[in-house]
Amino acid sequence: DVLIATMHNEPNSSVLAELAIATYQSGGESALPRIREILDRRPEARTELQNWLKLQEDAWYDQDYAASFFQSGQKGIPYYPRFRKIGITVDPATHPISTAIAPLFQKAPLDRYRDFFYIRIEKEWLGDLASGTNNPRAYDVDGRPVPGGIPVTDLDGTVHLRFLSGDEFSPGILGFTEGNKASVTPTSLLHEFGHALANLGDEYNHPFASDAGGANLDSPNESPKWESLVEQGFIGPPIPRSEKVIPSNNCYMNNHPTDNRWCPVCQLALMAKICDLSGASAPW
Repeated sequence: DVLIATMHNEPNSSVLAELAIATYQSGGESALPRIREILDRRPEARTELQNWLKLQEDAWYDQDYAASFFQSGQKGIPYYPRFRKIGITVDPATHPISTAIAPLFQKAPLDRYRDFFYIRIEKEWLGDLASGTNNPRAYDVDGRPVPGGIPVTDLDGTVHLRFLSGDEFSPGILGFTEGNKASVTPTSLLHEFGHALANLGDEYNHPFASDAGGANLDSPNESPKWESLVEQGFIGPPIPRSEKVIPSNNCYMNNHPTDNRWCPVCQLALMAKICDLSGASAPW
C-alpha cells in the first residue's frame, strides 16, 4: 500500500518504473491491477518499464535470431540525439589512441555500436577538468578529435582502460580488472573490456578466475539459461568449468590465444549494457 501510494505521487517516469517493479515484488499478482491502473495513466513510465524488462537475461534469449546476428560486419545501429554516448577513458601509454582501442570496435557487437562511444585521454581529461573547461577534449572511436569537445556527463569513464607493458604485470598475467577499471595489454584488451563494461565472468579454470556478474556462466545441474541459443545452433552444449558451465570454447572471456570473438551469450550481455546506458532500444 505504501508503494502504491508512492507510485501515485511520483513525477519521474524512470523512478515510477522502478517503483512498479518493487511493488510487484512486494505484492505479487494481487498488486497487478493497481500497478496497471497507474501505468495506464503514465504511458512514458510503461515504456520505461517495458524497456527495462527487455534488458533482463530471460528476455535476451526469448528470441529467434537471424543466422548472421552474432557475426561481425553487420549494419551499424543508428545513433540518435535522444540517446546518450558512453565514455571510455584511456591511458594509452605509448600507443596511439586510434590503434590502442581499434580492436574493440572491429568485433561484434561493438562494431555496430561504434557511434555510441567516445574516448577521452586520461591526461588531457584531467588537465581539462583542472582548467575548468566546459567541454573537455574527446575523440571518436577512430581517434579523430570531436570538434568542440564533449560536455562532462555521468557516463564519462564508464570504462577506464590503462595500457601497460607485459613486464609491468606479474608473471603469467596480461591484464586485470577492478570494477570498471581495466589494466590491459593489446593481447588482453577485449577480455578485460568484457569484464569492465558488462561485468562478464572468466570462462577458464583458475583459482583466481572471476565470476563477476556471470551472465556468461551457469550452474551445471540444469539446462543453461542460454538453452535457446543452443537449440538455434549458435553455440554447442554447455562446457564444464569446475563448478560452472560456459557457453563456448571460443570467446574472449576464455584465456586461449586462438579466441577470436565474444560468443553469442557474451554479445547479448554487452548489447544489453550498451542499451541500458545509452537509452537505445534492445535489438530483440
